[in-house]
Amino acid sequence: MPLVKMVKKEKEPQSYKPKVGDRIICEHKGYKYEAKILSSRKNPDSLDKNPEMQFFVHYQGWNKNWDEWVDEARVHQYNETNVASMKDQRVQSKAKGINSARKAKLTSQQSQANISTISSQGSVSDSIVVEPEEPVHPEKEVKIKIPDELKNWLIDDDNNVKNKKLTILPAKTTISTILKDFVTYKKNSTKTPGDKEVIFNELTLGIRDYFNVMLGAHLLYKFERLQYQLLLKDHGKDIDLTNQYGVIHLVRLFTKIGRPLAATTLDPQNVQTIVNYIQDLLKFISKQANLFDLDKNYTIAPPEYIKSALK
Repeated sequence: MPLVKMVKKEKEPQSYKPKVGDRIICEHKGYKYEAKILSSRKNPDSLDKNPEMQFFVHYQGWNKNWDEWVDEARVHQYNETNVASMKDQRVQSKAKGINSARKAKLTSQQSQANISTISSQGSVSDSIVVEPEEPVHPEKEVKIKIPDELKNWLIDDDNNVKNKKLTILPAKTTISTILKDFVTYKKNSTKTPGDKEVIFNELTLGIRDYFNVMLGAHLLYKFERLQYQLLLKDHGKDIDLTNQYGVIHLVRLFTKIGRPLAATTLDPQNVQTIVNYIQDLLKFISKQANLFDLDKNYTIAPPEYIKSALK
């Protein structure tokens, strides 16, 4: 939830005066959320002799990284009318589904606008530097919990690359196949209403978009970049990379996706929907470990490749 520079509005007459400790309804980019006032101050940027009040709020159910200073105009009393309005808004938002989210930021072009370039010499362990449309604190990041089993995979993966090994392409089980199997699993494991099935499908397309955008600049070790370049040379730049790469590169994506998600202009409800999908997907992958024999997914790079890749 990036900090927002709000256009100054005239105060509406109101009897409610917010104070520290109040449970409130707070607006963020047109959406309303339950929140709590943690602190207050006079607007330090105001040139008025009697500057407006600002309030530091915590959004209930959200990580404290979303806490922010807001103008008084965005703060509303927690009462029956405002709560009903908030709930009605959520219903309308769900009706729109995640399709609007994908149109907004999960297409490859829009995602690219929110993901800054990383040094081409960096490794997968480097941090992503975001350049969002609006200011975001450096520590802001949507937290993605990687299961311990998959953390061990990443350690083994790191060692394999350091030992001059490459993942075999196309992978025996591609990302595209994993995502299809996951959606099938979700549909069969629960009674999935039609609207949720649409959301699952849209989220799957969104993850594929993110992977295609982020792979070349963010998810590869230096040693792997030549392999990637040769792949594009043979198949063209429009190739769907989820039909080539496998599980380990998908897991790498989820170690990097937190900051781009924090920088997106999606409303928090849609961000949380994406996070829930990713967490369920990671759990699914960790339980399917027997399907992904990582040792058999690598090959020792030939001498010619090693020589060219390390130039």
